Amino acid sequence: MVVVLRFLYALLWYGVCVMSCIDTHHFVYKSLSQTLYPSIIGSVMCMLLVCFCTFKRTMLRFSIIDVIAVALIGNILFHGSFIADAEQYKQYGFISLLLIMIGMSEAVRENILNERHIENGILLISGIHVVYLIVQFAGFMNSGNPYFSLTGADENPNVTAIYIVLSIPFMTRCIKHDRLRVLSIILLLLSVVFVLALKCRTAYVGLVCMAISLLFTSKSIRAWLKAKCMSSAGAIAISAVTVLIVAIGYSAYTWKKDSADGRIFIWQRTSEMVIKNPMGVGYGMFEPKHNQYQADYFASHSDEYASCHLATACGSAYNDVLELSAEGGLTGGLVYILLVAFTLHHAIRNRNRVEIGVLAAIVAMSLSHSICYSITPRLLFVALMASVSARSRAMDSKYMSFAFSTFVFAACAFALHKNVSLTISQRQLKEYRDNGIRDIHALRNLYPSIGTSEAYWRYCADINRQIDDFIAADSCYTEARKYTYAPLVIYQSATCKEAIGDKEGAIKLMRTAVNMLPGNFSQKYHLMMMYDRMGEHHSAKLMAMEIMGMPFRKETKTVSIVRDAAHHILEE
Repeated sequence: MVVVLRFLYALLWYGVCVMSCIDTHHFVYKSLSQTLYPSIIGSVMCMLLVCFCTFKRTMLRFSIIDVIAVALIGNILFHGSFIADAEQYKQYGFISLLLIMIGMSEAVRENILNERHIENGILLISGIHVVYLIVQFAGFMNSGNPYFSLTGADENPNVTAIYIVLSIPFMTRCIKHDRLRVLSIILLLLSVVFVLALKCRTAYVGLVCMAISLLFTSKSIRAWLKAKCMSSAGAIAISAVTVLIVAIGYSAYTWKKDSADGRIFIWQRTSEMVIKNPMGVGYGMFEPKHNQYQADYFASHSDEYASCHLATACGSAYNDVLELSAEGGLTGGLVYILLVAFTLHHAIRNRNRVEIGVLAAIVAMSLSHSICYSITPRLLFVALMASVSARSRAMDSKYMSFAFSTFVFAACAFALHKNVSLTISQRQLKEYRDNGIRDIHALRNLYPSIGTSEAYWRYCADINRQIDDFIAADSCYTEARKYTYAPLVIYQSATCKEAIGDKEGAIKLMRTAVNMLPGNFSQKYHLMMMYDRMGEHHSAKLMAMEIMGMPFRKETKTVSIVRDAAHHILEE
């Protein structure tokens, strides 16, 4: 039985790794495929282990890292149930990943899974990313992102670059094994080349932090520094490293200054969100709440010209601590900090240089990018935490182990049920859309499972609009805006309100879109045309004057159309 379980557990772990990289085209969005399937497999993995331990008449052992992970799961469930709304697939995906970590750490303790399997899974994902990059570079596959030709298995090239950087230490360690030496060297060389080609500043910062961490955890380096710390050579070495860090940080900032300033602006607004909402806005709800907050901010700070042109429709805080604090409240942010801190503490106690280096890079990169909500990097982080937790001192209390095992099993069963329901309903929604099925009554049956999906509400709205039921469509768009505040959704909702004669509501929505993106001429164009259609010509002319006074970086066909429309309205 143990042999079968070992084989099955390793197979399931590799399945999680593969499915986190592949778009099965079963869902409306690619990210759903790369989240739901690994979540289901991960929940099964953890439940299998709990059942195995029960069969052995033992309970799950756990370290302090596992306890903190359970505390975070509890906070997510409590927060989503009693405090704020939550985007279900993100909420249960997060829970499933934490359960994967708990299950894998105990599997290593029980000798069901060894750390070599964990590393192989990490390298498997790297290999898939590299294969995707090669095929995209050769022109045999589109990246799926109109702005980048190279993205890897993810639609965001930054996520791919971050993952590859984090996996490099595992590649170098794998070179020591004779059977995998040649393959590891090839993978390492290709990885370095593609990291440079992807041009991700966050990845470069992580790589430098990792290198410095590996350097200072070397016994020979530490011994030399200890011997020379009071000498001129030691002082020069420390000064050189300090200057290097400052120089790299400044270069990363100036390389894409507008982008960097934009992230600083997002951090400022997110910090204000945390202060005003200490209990959190809901897991997976950062995007709609932040964009609403940004619109309110510019409505009262329209004079901030520089910030206006940095503002975008933001889907991430580009900082894990801030994002989790905004979504899960101060409690959620604090528990996450404790999880990272204790993992790093135990890695240092274990004197595992690779783990220390990777964790240092994760900490550094999570301050300028969202690691927790990036599919493959968060899986690597989970695998790393499992390895560290497995080598940490396990608690042996009988009653605490029983309570821990019961909670983990219940959480696994709950997450598995929710993820399966989401998977079935989201696949059904995709089939409805692909086949052009317009049965609104059939769609209502999907509501209990995917009622927090903006794609679901937008499709319902589209169907109602096609049958000229604009009142029902307006209600659907109102629900969609709870889970996304994308400019397109706001525009569609505004035109729907215009169709039912709610002119005040339509203008209010479009004005919100303009305030959210004050440097975007498209939103002002839509508002200008809406004013014109409603006969409010004075307001239309004022908006046309704003458009004509806006600086345009590049004269495109769209810009010409917008300017011509504004010029025409001014001449009327």
